[in-house]
Amino acid sequence: MNSTMLFILTVVSMAIWVMVSRESIRESKDKEKNTGKMMTLIAAGSLTTIFFLVSLYQKL
Repeated sequence: MNSTMLFILTVVSMAIWVMVSRESIRESKDKEKNTGKMMTLIAAGSLTTIFFLVSLYQKL
């Protein structure tokens, strides 16, 4: 993976985790909707973080 793609992946991962943190402190009237959104964001953030870590270990 080239440096540009790695940079884009890093920015996307950081943005997802910022959305997770904002969503976790926000109070919502509809807890079911909030839980589904949180699970989706956490799954996406975890996947991008795993891809990022794998690509970093391959560069070593």
